[in-house]
Amino acid sequence: MKYGVLEQCRDFIIMKQNFNHGMLRYFQNQLEEYLNDQSDEHPAIVCWYEGTMDTDELISQCL
Repeated sequence: MKYGVLEQCRDFIIMKQNFNHGMLRYFQNQLEEYLNDQSDEHPAIVCWYEGTMDTDELISQCL
């Protein structure tokens, strides 16, 4: 898996259509830190992963 847990998310195909490899890796790193309890921050990708932000909102905030 190139993008770990991010790749398993329902809207990952949409994410791939809107973000380049570097941004997807950045999102994956943020998720890994969050899921491994290494970060108390909740960046947009974490909100999206937890379901408090939809995919369209994430895209509009991050583009």
